[in-house]
Amino acid sequence: MFLGMSIIADRFMASIEVITSQEKEITTVSNLTLMALGSSAPEILLSIIEIVGHGFQAGDMGPSTIVGSAAFNMFVIIAVCVQNMNQ
Repeated sequence: MFLGMSIIADRFMASIEVITSQEKEITTVSNLTLMALGSSAPEILLSIIEIVGHGFQAGDMGPSTIVGSAAFNMFVIIAVCVQNMNQ
């Protein structure tokens, strides 16, 4: 399941890169929106898989997956930015 999700997320990110590189009139806001959607694809896919697997009933993993991964992504991005700042 995780291998399939990884393959789908990678394909999705590759298609976003193709879209943003071909369209010259896409603004920065739309580029950032597409990239945010692409980086959140694994969490979205995990939630969808869980909902479908439980017969369209709420599961245990959905909200905590999204909140936890968003917090992790935020802290990692900030840490990488701080680490790579000019000294």
